[in-house]
Amino acid sequence: MRRPLTPQEIIELDQAIVEVFASHRALKSRIPAARYIKFPQIPAILGESFVIAAVGKLFGTDWKAAFGGSLSDVQLFDSTGRTRRVAVKSTGRHGFQELKAKDLSADTLVWIHFGKQFDEGYGVIQIMILDNPGKYIFEPVRLDIPRLMRKVGDTSDLRQLEVVDLEDFLLSAEQ
Repeated sequence: MRRPLTPQEIIELDQAIVEVFASHRALKSRIPAARYIKFPQIPAILGESFVIAAVGKLFGTDWKAAFGGSLSDVQLFDSTGRTRRVAVKSTGRHGFQELKAKDLSADTLVWIHFGKQFDEGYGVIQIMILDNPGKYIFEPVRLDIPRLMRKVGDTSDLRQLEVVDLEDFLLSAEQ
């Protein structure tokens, strides 16, 4: 059975990705033909584990979370039996993401935009939480956050959070 990363493992993976991005930049500066090598991908387990570890901060202390299996990336559940299917997307500096039909049919979309975190080793992490994504985006599409914001507009279905310090956010006692 798949196990989410612990907060400490999320922090370690974040730092490992920072190192991979630095190695990629160094390689491209040393070997011009290396410009054809794609940027490293952000592993899905990073964003999914982040949502699971921070569920109390993202959705409220009544909610618990686990991997969603074939239903969704993450499944939320509370003590009353309510459940929510969550699609999780993670992006780096460029911030483009492909939303597929399964993402749009989820109850909630969580988009974690790491921004310059992997390029510079620090930076604000933006978290967009969109309830009912299929109400705003009708078909699969590739977009970035500004385009998402234009499609969604001003709605109470969208919440935004900023994380300045990943370690503090994950390890603080208020989860």
